[in-house]
Amino acid sequence: MAFEFELEEDFEGPLNGNLETWVIDIGLGYDIEEDVVVVMSVMLVPGDAFLKDELSHVFDLQFGIRKKSLDHTSPPDFDKETGRKYIPPERNTDVLRVIRRAVMRLVGAVMPDHITMESYHPNLEPKALRKYHLLCEALTEVRYEVVTAFREPSNGINYWYLRRRSE
Repeated sequence: MAFEFELEEDFEGPLNGNLETWVIDIGLGYDIEEDVVVVMSVMLVPGDAFLKDELSHVFDLQFGIRKKSLDHTSPPDFDKETGRKYIPPERNTDVLRVIRRAVMRLVGAVMPDHITMESYHPNLEPKALRKYHLLCEALTEVRYEVVTAFREPSNGINYWYLRRRSE
């Protein structure tokens, strides 16, 4: 693999993708051999992770790695091993800082009434949950409040539900 890490600090967007999904892509680098750019996509996807369509104007906040070529964009990859492949450990904090900025811009532009999030991997340790807590803190800065956060005992997945404050 000839991947070169190069974090894009300035990003465009959000862009309205297909099916009313809103996306900000953050460049992570490029792979010369595969002829692809590797990006961290921060997305607001219509619908929710676990509310069972009980509310309207709900978006699921997701972030995952995608590969982009001239004629194809891969689906997002949420696996932690993919993150380790493309993000050097000493740059994790930098990437999380840029994701935080992207989340705030994305949510500020779309202004969903309700946001859900869920962990991809089950039974995460507190250290692995840190990024979700940091994103929840960032969302409180743009008028959202965490209504509920829990780990589902049946599958070990963590869930968050936030709603926009009416202030």
